[in-house]
Amino acid sequence: MDNELILYDRIEIIKQVINKYGENNFHISFSGGKDSTVLHYLMDEA
Repeated sequence: MDNELILYDRIEIIKQVINKYGENNFHISFSGGKDSTVLHYLMDEA
């Protein structure tokens, strides 16, 4: 599968979670590492 499609799929999943639970009903942790940086980017895109 194309990496760009995988990225958009992940962003759509995050949007679904936000729609289901609301923006103020969950938290993410940011440690400054690679995984946290990617998750931060995905959250910004969603």
